[in-house]
Amino acid sequence: MSLDGEGFHVLVKQGENVTAGTPLVEFDKEFNEGKGLVTDCILALTNSAVFPDVRFASGMEAKQNRTVIRAF
Repeated sequence: MSLDGEGFHVLVKQGENVTAGTPLVEFDKEFNEGKGLVTDCILALTNSAVFPDVRFASGMEAKQNRTVIRAF
């Protein structure tokens, strides 16, 4: 299924420099669930060698700016 971007709002442009904490994208969870899509989120750490002690939490309903999903 392709939504052609519907239900998502990109907040930055490709190639734009961002800093830690900069929101990148917003999505409408109810809209996506209504389309039968899973709303799980994947967080990829591409430079894990720099953070050997990082720990990720999973299996819960996370709340923006409230739930800790990674710790060092």
